[in-house]
Amino acid sequence: MESYRTLRTKLLREERIAFIGEPLRGAQIMGVLETRALDHERIILLGASEGTLPRTGHQQSWIPYSVRKAWNLPMRSDAEAIAAYHFQRMAHHAQHMELVHGTGDGPGCGEPSRLILQWKHELDGASNTRFSSAVHAIPFLKRPSPAIAIQKDAVVLERFSQICKSGLSPSALAMWLRCPLDFYYTRALGVKEADTVDGRLGSDVLGEAVHNALESIYKPYINKVLEPGHLLEAANSVHQKLHDELASSFPEDVLSRGHFRLRMEMAAKAMDRHLRAEALRCKQEETVILALEDELTADLRPDVKIKGRIDRIEMRNGVHYIMDLKTGAVDPSLLRITELERSQFTAKRTQALQLLIYGWMYLRTKPDVSLVRAGILPLQKASEAQGMMVQVAKSQDLERSSIPEMELALGMIIDEIMDKDVPLLHDPESLYCNACLMS
Repeated sequence: MESYRTLRTKLLREERIAFIGEPLRGAQIMGVLETRALDHERIILLGASEGTLPRTGHQQSWIPYSVRKAWNLPMRSDAEAIAAYHFQRMAHHAQHMELVHGTGDGPGCGEPSRLILQWKHELDGASNTRFSSAVHAIPFLKRPSPAIAIQKDAVVLERFSQICKSGLSPSALAMWLRCPLDFYYTRALGVKEADTVDGRLGSDVLGEAVHNALESIYKPYINKVLEPGHLLEAANSVHQKLHDELASSFPEDVLSRGHFRLRMEMAAKAMDRHLRAEALRCKQEETVILALEDELTADLRPDVKIKGRIDRIEMRNGVHYIMDLKTGAVDPSLLRITELERSQFTAKRTQALQLLIYGWMYLRTKPDVSLVRAGILPLQKASEAQGMMVQVAKSQDLERSSIPEMELALGMIIDEIMDKDVPLLHDPESLYCNACLMS
């Protein structure tokens, strides 16, 4: 759909509509360039917004800016000067002008053109030219789009059954909570998000590089006490480790400047602060790394398997901790639930659900562990080096006695997925649909 929309917009922009009328009577519709040899008493100028008059944006040229400037080739500033001249010439003999610009956030909208502001600054009060402004709200009829609703037939239910047997991940269940229709497109049909080339370092690519760099730092200390000195040494070399991870995918000249360098430097600084904060924490409590990127699998039912990968498993003062590293923002209030009930797991509390699933899988696969704590390590907040823990009824402890309640809540989510009477609908409040056509 996005490709079709882009192609349609491009073709429509190239279309020309011929206006046939009497040149000496009535309104004359023309471009700014056509007005150079004409004088009009009244002018109505549409699209007088910054970015449209003059048109701004990246210059479409393979010749670098420095080369164009050195050889006196046309620059973007030249095009803006020409547009300014056309505007000034058009308005030279006008007795009345109406300059119309949009104030919304759509294409062609925004602030008034700099040429309007220049006129107002130079002429208002210093000449006979007077300015007035008015805001007109134009109502538009909204065309209601029919909601996409897919009924689960035998084919869809069979596909969902296959997914449950092969293994549902915590992220897949979180996607179901956010938008069932997106779950259907992504998991059942295998629709993938289109790759976009925008010259920027994507958060997913940067996040994977950060994970790999930190894994290389902690891996030598698996089943060993994590010493603060080791973490401080690692903090001094974390920038180089992150650079090496990204260098395997991008050339050096790309990483050394612009957006890529800015994001890499910010991530490296956050990793440095995190490691130093964790060094202080390790002075206060003994920490042993038990596993990194550990794959866990547990059977919820004979025909439903749950599987997932845990970033880090560690022991602090004899208590097992499951930690999930996040490079983005985390709201700790969304990690707190009052009870282990299906109603607690909403689209906003998907992170709490994922942590509880990790805790449930760990307790199921480790019979000798009586309780576990699960939380998130937010890389953006070094002050939370101990982690933001999921809480149930104000308690961070996920005990073995709570396994039946966890399985009951998870089972209700599975029942919703397999219920043929529950249609697949798009959640209009979902902000993270990857493949949903309604997004």
